[in-house]
Amino acid sequence: MEEDLSCAVCHDLYKDPVLLDCDHSFCRSCITQYWEEAGTTSCPICRKENPSRDLRPIRTLSNIVEMFVKSDKGDKIQQECSRHKEKLKLFCKTDNQPICVVCQSSKNQQNHELLPVEEAAEEFKDQSVKTEKQIKAQFEKLHQFLREEERIELEDLKLEKEKKSQEMKERIEKITEEISSLSVTVQEIEQELREQDNIKFLTL
Repeated sequence: MEEDLSCAVCHDLYKDPVLLDCDHSFCRSCITQYWEEAGTTSCPICRKENPSRDLRPIRTLSNIVEMFVKSDKGDKIQQECSRHKEKLKLFCKTDNQPICVVCQSSKNQQNHELLPVEEAAEEFKDQSVKTEKQIKAQFEKLHQFLREEERIELEDLKLEKEKKSQEMKERIEKITEEISSLSVTVQEIEQELREQDNIKFLTL
């Protein structure tokens, strides 16, 4: 999952992800810096030129990264208290962090909602399942967005092709009409010349 949510330039989780015309995504700052250093607007992956420097933000992907980070933090619970070197047997829901029994007796923990680490872990697991479903749903939305973008681009390309084809057809028809008109004019001139030659012959 982390690999799918990482930028190909910095190899870290996406920060303000943007989409290029070739459908590859990068951190906005990464692709901007890459273009400045490379002196080109090509894609670092496929090398395809990006006609415009206007970058489209991918908010769906940003949401997915945010949910992944929250879920990942929940999985990385420390095993030992850094202050008291005691095992972290409790979890403070108020501060959203694990604590030891010594921390529990401090004034800072008064009126805080506490749970055994095992129960908190179960809650996190339930939350992880829910988050995973949300991430999958967001990924599907992202895929639908990309498929729709592709459909629109292909449709625009098709319309542009049909438009140019129609323009070319109209030009050919116009040129054909002009040629036909010139042919008629040439025939009329030739007829007039023949008639003039006959009259001149008779008047000799």
